[in-house]
Amino acid sequence: MASVPSVDASKTPFQTNENREAYIFEAANDYVATMEEIADSLTQEGGADLGQVVAQNLALTHAESEYMIKTGLPKKVTNAVKDAAGEIKKQGG
Repeated sequence: MASVPSVDASKTPFQTNENREAYIFEAANDYVATMEEIADSLTQEGGADLGQVVAQNLALTHAESEYMIKTGLPKKVTNAVKDAAGEIKKQGG
């Protein structure tokens, strides 16, 4: 059975809500930059051939997947923190 690696929580980007928000904001900026690069590559002089369109479609799919993962992780952590706080509140009163 494989052991679970330990994680130093002080080094994660999700330690505070502000860090989670900054991580999401950075992911959004990266996504927009990638979308602009894809659009620019397809609108260059001379147009795009079928191979370029397919390649950029794959790049688009990759960028969307990466964005969903990057923004989903901090959202999941935030929801877990809220759930834990709710349980603590329930136990306390």
